[in-house]
Formats: sequence, C-alpha cells, structure tokens
Amino acid sequence: MPSQRADQENRRRKGARNNTLLVCISLSLSLILAELLLRLTGHPPFEVKTLNVSVAPEGIFYEVDRILGYRHVPGQFRITHPTEYTWTTTHGPDGLRITEPWRPDSLGDSRPEIWIFGCSYTHGWSLDDAQTYPWLLQQLHPQLKIVNFGVGGYGTVNSLLQFKQALRSRKRKPVVVIVAYAEFHDQRNTSLRKRYKGVVPWSRRLGARWRPHAWLDGDGKLRLDISEVEYREFPFMRYSALVHTAEKAYNRMEVFFSNHREVSQVLLENFSALATDNDIESVVAGIEQKASGMLQYLAGHGIQTVDISVDLKNSANRNVPHDNHPSSTANQAYATKLSRLLVAMNLAAKAK
Repeated sequence: MPSQRADQENRRRKGARNNTLLVCISLSLSLILAELLLRLTGHPPFEVKTLNVSVAPEGIFYEVDRILGYRHVPGQFRITHPTEYTWTTTHGPDGLRITEPWRPDSLGDSRPEIWIFGCSYTHGWSLDDAQTYPWLLQQLHPQLKIVNFGVGGYGTVNSLLQFKQALRSRKRKPVVVIVAYAEFHDQRNTSLRKRYKGVVPWSRRLGARWRPHAWLDGDGKLRLDISEVEYREFPFMRYSALVHTAEKAYNRMEVFFSNHREVSQVLLENFSALATDNDIESVVAGIEQKASGMLQYLAGHGIQTVDISVDLKNSANRNVPHDNHPSSTANQAYATKLSRLLVAMNLAAKAK
C-alpha cells in the first residue's frame, strides 16, 4: 500500500509538472506569435527619436527659467533640418521672437500693445521671422505693437505664468491679450506620460529640461508646480513590440482617466479673469480644428473666443516635407483672421 500511494503521488506530481510545462510552452508560443503579429502589422518596439536639426550658433536654444521651465535664449539662430531646409529666428533681448525689424528706439515705443501667447505654432517654428503670423499681423496693424510670447512646447499653463510674469516685469499693460489654444495643450498642461515620451529627446537637445504643470485639488482649486522632464520606459520596450504596445495602452488609459481637459478649462478661465482684473480685453484663439469644443465651452461662460484654425490635413498648410508645423500659408490665414478680430474690436480708437 505505501508503495502504491507513492506511485500515485509521483504520477500526480509528474502530471502537475507536465501541465505547468504545457502552460509555459503555450504562453511562450502565444507571446512569440503576438510579437510577430504586432511587428508584421506595423507595431515596432520603441525607438528613441532624436531631434535631427542643427542650430547655429552652436549651444542651447533655450535657457532655464524656474517659473516658466525654460525660455528662449536672446539672439538670432539658424536652424537646419535633415532635408537641408533652413530658417532663421530672432529673439529680442527679452527672449521673445521679434514681430518687426528691431530698432534702437524700440524701448521708447508708445503704441498700444497686443500680447499673443502660445506654443510653437505662435512662435513660428520652421518659418523665418517675417513668415510668422504675429509678424504678418504687425504689418497689417502698424499703429499697434504686436508682442509674440510664443515658445515651442509651451502649453496653457506656460501662457498663464508668462502673462503673470509679464504684467509684473513689462513697463506697460497691453490693451488686448490673445492666448492661442490647441487641444494638444491639454496633455502639456498636466504633464502626462504620453507627452513626456515625445518631448524628452528634443528637450535635452535644445535645453528645455524643466516644465511647469497643473492639476486640480480635491476642492477643484488649480494647483501649479514645476519639475524636471523625466520619462521612464517600461522594461524591454526597446526590444519588444508587445511591451511597447502595452506601454502605449497604459498611456492611453492615463489620458482617458485624467482630467486634463478640465485643467485646461480652468487655466483659460484664470487667464481671462487675470486680464479682466487688469482692465485688459482677452481672447482665446483656437489655432487648430480640434479646439472647437473648448471654444464653445468658454463662449458659454462669457469668454471671448475666435476660431483661426486651418485644415492641417491639407499639406499646403504644413511645412512639409521639412516639418509638420503650420506653413507660411497657414500663418497668413491666422493673421488675416486675427486682423478681422482686431478691426471689429475698434482698436484704432485706442491707438490714438
């Protein structure tokens, strides 16, 4: 009897081992098959993409700002893309991109000011100075002084902080402030993984390592902080399409369950309220078509809005094949639409 029991126990253990081995083999084969299918259907492992542009003069394009995260280094820079396409940007002594040829008497300029805040679309990344919409708007309204606060990679949180900083540091208040909003600013405002994944390479390349971010506390109050840009990869995602796919799914879930849209709403409401407190007219300009929902929400809350977007699916509105940012054609449309707004606001009377 003891021998028979031992035989039964051995058979049971052997069967358990065989079942475990079968499960491991099946799981391994399933993972290998999933890996192959993902690669065959165009889902590769993660590849770190670098910013393949050269900047002259050599050195950093941005410098650290402990409030804004980073800001432009003053001076003139020439950027060259892998296609050998080049463009020039000029940042004044204040680090802001110029909107007209700089003059020695610029500091004594008494024209009413229009401040425009935004991201690379407003800065005019991949375009020469005279092709950007703030420059074109300046040419249409020489009686006004257009100030371009746009900086590549900025979100609404940066724009609000810039506005506060400018009210303290600049000699005169503007008559109108315009904040250009795009839906992709939502992720920038809350510093989600999906956003950091894309910006870490160029942040390190150009010197933009710090970024402010915003969130709503338990009482719905806006909170702001600043931290160094950091992105932690999932283990083995550079080698496995399956792990990379899981990481992307995790990022999408983070976006889905975050309240990034509500944070942007509060940021824009605060921007408008700050302008009102300082007797300044404010406008939220939707600079891409997906901004329409936000514009409707803000208009319903008494905030002035304008849609200046163009169809960026039309290649004529993008600077392809060199870059996917808005082209000079798109910037002409932005300037024309904003010019109509300024005319409707009767700013000519304020310019006298």
